[in-house]
Amino acid sequence: MTITNINIRTDSELKGKAQSILIDLGLDMSTAINIYLRQIVYKESIPFSIDRELRPSSTTERRLCVGVCAIKSGCQTISMRL
Repeated sequence: MTITNINIRTDSELKGKAQSILIDLGLDMSTAINIYLRQIVYKESIPFSIDRELRPSSTTERRLCVGVCAIKSGCQTISMRL
């Protein structure tokens, strides 16, 4: 096995926080990144899901606003036809 170097750019605060966690886990950054790379090869994919934050549709948002306003004003029934 030939060893190679990887140079990456990252936010210094992010690196510091990650290093603190890795130290608590008994790992250094190089070992953690190697674990990550091995998992990519093993799973043939990124080893965790990357999801965008789910947001309600504009219709759902409007209905929620109407509902909240109705509740605050003491309304007992709400028409959801928007």
